[in-house]
Amino acid sequence: ITHREHHEAVCDSLIKILFSFLHRDLQHLPILKTGVPFGAMPDQRTPMTHPIRIAQEYIERNLREPLVIDDVARHVGMSRTVFTTQFRTRTGKTFVAYLQDLRFNAACELLKGGDLGINQIAAAAGLKDDRMRVIFQEREGITPSEYRRRYLQDSSKK
Repeated sequence: ITHREHHEAVCDSLIKILFSFLHRDLQHLPILKTGVPFGAMPDQRTPMTHPIRIAQEYIERNLREPLVIDDVARHVGMSRTVFTTQFRTRTGKTFVAYLQDLRFNAACELLKGGDLGINQIAAAAGLKDDRMRVIFQEREGITPSEYRRRYLQDSSKK
């Protein structure tokens, strides 16, 4: 095998790899049907799940873990920039706001549904104890313990 033949074989392999990546990325693009306004998404589900939906499922499954936008973007095969733009477009929220909302909602459900300690609930929701207190103060104007007491009082009245 000559140097030129080796070079051509390497180039052919690289082109095949490039086309396979391009093909994969093109499969994830939304295809607009005639009559659908520009920017609107078709209502039907495509055979391939959108990468942002895959990212949302990944976030939900790993909520208690430290989640970093770069890692989630890499998980769905996107650059940080493309991921950030598409995530906000599809969810209406930034990655950080979306993650914080999920963790807050998880903490609320855990506070309502049992007698785990506040530290345990914070850990289960992927929050640090002090961060959970700050979020509850910002959103509810009360501490997590007070939130639990109010929920239990309200549910016992019903």
